[in-house]
Amino acid sequence: MSSHQQDLKLSIWLTPPESYNPGAALSRLTSTSFPASANFPGSPGFQPHITLTSRIPKPKEPLLPQLNLNTLEVPEVEYAELAHGDQYFKFIFLRIKKTSSLVQLVKHIRDTVLPNSPFDESQYDPHISLVYSNEPATEKRVEFVAWKTSMAIGNSHGWKGGKVLLVDTSSQNASEWKVLEEYSFPE
Repeated sequence: MSSHQQDLKLSIWLTPPESYNPGAALSRLTSTSFPASANFPGSPGFQPHITLTSRIPKPKEPLLPQLNLNTLEVPEVEYAELAHGDQYFKFIFLRIKKTSSLVQLVKHIRDTVLPNSPFDESQYDPHISLVYSNEPATEKRVEFVAWKTSMAIGNSHGWKGGKVLLVDTSSQNASEWKVLEEYSFPE
């Protein structure tokens, strides 16, 4: 095994289930519409997701089966407000409420894959990034994303279930990220 493979850093994401109708519209925004917009030059396309945990070392065996996700309550994802920050990977995003089932899922995963790094719920800020960018978060840009996002999700308040993905996020280039494993909660 090369040292590069050992240095590989992985993330675990939660994405909407196939049955979630606004999911496809949300995916078009993050993968095509926003990256193609003159508002966000150089912004990459990516799959909309909630990061459950990151900085996971590459496992020797498939990881998701070891998590016994079928023993957990199906997570409920509830949207909160649109927000913006000054970090590239947390530029304009949809904040997610800390529902008990989502927190239970994150705690279970972190306790299993990162046992020496206890989960601190107060530090967890669940969100779905809508745009990755180094541009200033001007009022015009934020309003553009808010308008497009509200059109995409309509009156939806979130979803139940979804897919848990193990993703190679070791590259700083989002277009090089690769899904390695996936688990779908029963619908």
